[in-house]
Amino acid sequence: MDAFADALNVTLRHCVLVGGAQLRIGGLSESTARLMPHALVNMTNVTSVEGTIVLHGAMPQHSSVLLANSTLRARVDGSQYVPTTPGHAGLRYGPALVLDGVRLLSTRFVMTRSTLACGGGSCAAILVERDLGVNLSSVFYMDNCAVMSQTHVMHALSSDLRVVGGSVFSIQNSSWSAPSTEYHKGACVFEDVAVASGSVLQMVFSTFRLGFAMLMANTLTVAGGSWLVHRDNEFRTAYVVYV
Repeated sequence: MDAFADALNVTLRHCVLVGGAQLRIGGLSESTARLMPHALVNMTNVTSVEGTIVLHGAMPQHSSVLLANSTLRARVDGSQYVPTTPGHAGLRYGPALVLDGVRLLSTRFVMTRSTLACGGGSCAAILVERDLGVNLSSVFYMDNCAVMSQTHVMHALSSDLRVVGGSVFSIQNSSWSAPSTEYHKGACVFEDVAVASGSVLQMVFSTFRLGFAMLMANTLTVAGGSWLVHRDNEFRTAYVVYV
């Protein structure tokens, strides 16, 4: 990345990942990301069979990441992704998408018109490592997506979700399926969830067919004029929020 460039543009169209292949999009440290020009990452019509898309690090301010019109499928016994979180290196989750230490700073992250699926006993369609931060009026949208997993839709390994600084984390017009009824097996599982400083965590106009819970966390904090919103959803689950 050229520090004097106006922007970094990355466009992937009609990309195919097979046989455990990984597409890695590397970010920066948060301090460095604040100094760099914005990045535009556009991934459309991506097909993944036993492959994994890995996004890690902080994105430069005012960046945009788009995953659209894509189908990502993986299995625990087919994916080659190895977690780097201490204590989890020997485990396999078969993720289709990995968010590793991702920090959104005035950034738009959008998944739309896409299908993510994983299979196997401990599978997680989306795996989060080293926390997920949505900050400085950023948006994390999953819109018009179908996500199917035996166990987890989004599973965080010793990681928190922080939506702060007037940011929005939104699941909308989507369907989630995770039929496992085991305790601590839920659609969206984090250590701690914090929504603060005028931010919004919302699930709207979506269908959740889950064995245990839609959102699980050790603590859930909503403060500073922030909102936790669910509206016009269809829930088939034991718990909506389990804290």
